[in-house]
Amino acid sequence: MPTVTDFISRQTPKEIISPASDKEKAAIEILMGINKITECLDQIYFSIEMLSGFRKKKNSKMNRHDYIVFMIEYFYLRITSIFDRSLRFSNLVFDIGLPERECRESTIIKNSKIKGTKVEESLKKLNKFTLNFKQIRNQVAHSDAFEDQELYPIRDYYYLIEDDNPGSLNNYKHIFKTRTDRYVHDKKNELTESAEQISDLIHDFFDSIVPYVETRINGK
Repeated sequence: MPTVTDFISRQTPKEIISPASDKEKAAIEILMGINKITECLDQIYFSIEMLSGFRKKKNSKMNRHDYIVFMIEYFYLRITSIFDRSLRFSNLVFDIGLPERECRESTIIKNSKIKGTKVEESLKKLNKFTLNFKQIRNQVAHSDAFEDQELYPIRDYYYLIEDDNPGSLNNYKHIFKTRTDRYVHDKKNELTESAEQISDLIHDFFDSIVPYVETRINGK
């Protein structure tokens, strides 16, 4: 941050007065790489926080079930993205030089520059944890929507209640609201536990890579 701040302080809103030095370029790249990871972690917590924030909008086709599924899917997409971004960040810090699309477990964790370091160990732990969510992530990203048997009755109710003639279904509105509230409460607890676990793993990853970040910025 101090290095990037020094660079910014020499500029004006209209033009770059002083080009970035090699050290400043490295610091800016590092800062942006860190931000991509922490931003993803923030978004995970945002999705959990917003899970209980549904408000029906006029003329909107989205019902509460749709909203819950959307937020849960977003959670799984983000939590698996953290590992990918950590691989790309490692590629940058260790100056491996791979295009981002080629930053995979086999090309980064097993790279000779990383193998045998604490970074390798932390990345393996991160990979092992995120594998728990890969199947769901691939499902929602490539083929189908998130599904949960506990959501089926809720899904069916909200689908039927939107019919032009819901009939007696309105009599069950309180029951399904209570059931949905309970599902959201339990799901938030489940997702929060996973978010805290990956937050700890990212903390360990950053700790392990700090010495190499300093070396990269200082050009040693």
